[in-house]
Amino acid sequence: MPLATALNHRVEADVDLYAEFLNNMGAVTVASGDLEATRDYWERAAALRETHGRSESLKGLETLANLGFLARAQHRGEDMAALYGRAVAVSEGLLGPRHASHMRYAWMLADSQWQLGRPRQALAGMRSLEQRFDSLDNAYVRSMILHGMALMELDEGLLPAAQAHLDRALAEAPETSMQVDVVLCERVRLFALLGDAGAMQREYDRGLARLPRRRRSATRSTSGCSRLAVGASTRSGGWPRPWGRSRS
Repeated sequence: MPLATALNHRVEADVDLYAEFLNNMGAVTVASGDLEATRDYWERAAALRETHGRSESLKGLETLANLGFLARAQHRGEDMAALYGRAVAVSEGLLGPRHASHMRYAWMLADSQWQLGRPRQALAGMRSLEQRFDSLDNAYVRSMILHGMALMELDEGLLPAAQAHLDRALAEAPETSMQVDVVLCERVRLFALLGDAGAMQREYDRGLARLPRRRRSATRSTSGCSRLAVGASTRSGGWPRPWGRSRS
């Protein structure tokens, strides 16, 4: 029995080691733009952990989140929703419903519903997260959630609610973070929709002033916030536009 136990521990260690190797290889290939190779590595890592009963672990959760990220990048909406739904369930069991990581996965699940054209489900998920803010000490995550809610509300024409959430998202975002740039850009769009040209220009100038000096002349050469949005999203990851829905 001691030998069997030792061998079992060795197998488990090798499983975790190999799964981590596959996960890391996926990180390398995604950086080079080879998304199909990345998907293969990460799906093999997930399958290996699943086979050996290791999927509901922090490392398994990391691989699930990676696969969700990849599905988002490849516009595989149903896969994204399924993967983040699983990540939400696993993280709630491992970390609890008020942990920042769990709330981040729940935010991504709501995002997937929005991307799939299910705004009511998406907003319901976001509002559920907002009700748990009292225990979330991560200001960046709070700002991301509020920003996400505002984008959905803008799409649904709920402008007063969107303005309130963008105000809060800006207040929550750490001043030196790229999140400020992304929120400012959406505030430009908000004030354009409200017909407030003065406020729109003010927010645009405020966002423009935060860009590196070498990028400002190029940004000024375009109308609206398009280049500012590209600049901010390139640096921060931003919040993606819905795949199958037009945006004003």
